[in-house]
Amino acid sequence: MIKKSLLFFFSFTCLLISAQQSKIDSLLNMGICDINGFCIPNIANMSRPKGISIIQQSTLDYGITSKFRDSIAKQNGEIRHNESVEIKLKFPLILKKQTQIFMGLNYRNEEFEFENSNQLQSEFHRHLEEKPLRTVGSTIYLDKRFKGRHYFYTRVSFSLNGDFNDGKAFNYFRSSVTSLYGTKVSASKTWGYGLSYSYRFGRLALYPILHYNKQFNKKWGFEALLPLKTEFRYQPNEKNYFYLINRLNGANYVLTFDQLTDKNLFLAYSEFISMVTYEREIYDFLWFTVSAGMRANFRFDLTESNTVINNDEPLVRNTLNQAPLIRFGIFIVPPKRFMNKHR
Repeated sequence: MIKKSLLFFFSFTCLLISAQQSKIDSLLNMGICDINGFCIPNIANMSRPKGISIIQQSTLDYGITSKFRDSIAKQNGEIRHNESVEIKLKFPLILKKQTQIFMGLNYRNEEFEFENSNQLQSEFHRHLEEKPLRTVGSTIYLDKRFKGRHYFYTRVSFSLNGDFNDGKAFNYFRSSVTSLYGTKVSASKTWGYGLSYSYRFGRLALYPILHYNKQFNKKWGFEALLPLKTEFRYQPNEKNYFYLINRLNGANYVLTFDQLTDKNLFLAYSEFISMVTYEREIYDFLWFTVSAGMRANFRFDLTESNTVINNDEPLVRNTLNQAPLIRFGIFIVPPKRFMNKHR
């Protein structure tokens, strides 16, 4: 009787193992998982991730209207030059079949130059011109792959945002977290859902996110990370990429106005950008990029409080006109041999 039970258990176990292996083989043939059965989150015909990038953005002439909370009068200005330079570095810490961890470092500097700057009457306008907005930060990326169709992705960012006057670094500290649980439906389609806790809307907010990525054929694809981004992509060949991108950007900066108050003030910054981007390979690992589009500002308000829920009137409420923008830069990507080995 015992021998029959052992034989039944052994046979049942073998059937389970065989069924599991058959499932893995099927997913492997579909391009969903690797030979070890772990999900491959990436889909075919996607551009390689950027390891080092240097991007300069120029927003052309636009008007700004500022209204102080305790004043009826409005102060108008014309910004002739609004330029930013952003440098990013991303490198791997752990590269395993089931777990990949990357670290990123970034620096951003944004400057404003007004028309007739020596005649500016607004203290806020003078501050923008004299003290650039800067960001220095780091990001940890975790890519966890499960056996089968599923994966988990999370990004944790830390930064110092502000005009970096005298003061403790902690005063400028900002952090955000985004997590996503995804499913790979086929070699050309993934989707997922999660939560983000960030400053994309100018203030720290928690909101749900929905991710969808689809490659229709070898040339056309679409990706959405709602409510933050949509992207249509076109790849005529492996050396050229075109994108139509709609994206929500946002940040929160700490500013110091000695003439207004001895307390730190907060600039809630949120904008929508729509642009066409072209990327071209110079060499296997070296690319350049150029973009042109429009920017519409949602929020550019100076406040006295940085709480998540704040119904107080901003100290300075600013309205920025829509404006065209151009971007150009260069970036370095992993060589093809490296990507084929660690895809």
